[in-house]
Amino acid sequence: MEVKEQKDANMHPMKELQKCRKLAMVAIPKLLSKLEREFDYSDLWKLYGYVSAYLASLYGHRHGVFVNMTDVEVSQAVHGPEKGDYLLKISEDKTNQTFGMAKMLLSSA
Repeated sequence: MEVKEQKDANMHPMKELQKCRKLAMVAIPKLLSKLEREFDYSDLWKLYGYVSAYLASLYGHRHGVFVNMTDVEVSQAVHGPEKGDYLLKISEDKTNQTFGMAKMLLSSA
């Protein structure tokens, strides 16, 4: 219980998470367009950072979940009940022994 209370005390406020999402939603399309015109590793790493921050703000997963996600896991994503929904299951995670695979439901909308 002490560990849970300590985690709750360290959580980011909702306003910070909302700001993170808004900034990421503006930056991600710009970076994708820029990378389509001219590839640059610096922009690629920025894109990875924004996508990771966006997903972390939605699901609360640690950065390691996104870093450890494999091409195979992405290609094996399960189609969800709605058109354009995909359920990703990431097996390599710090807490997978206790809580099982990390899961994310992504939507194309």
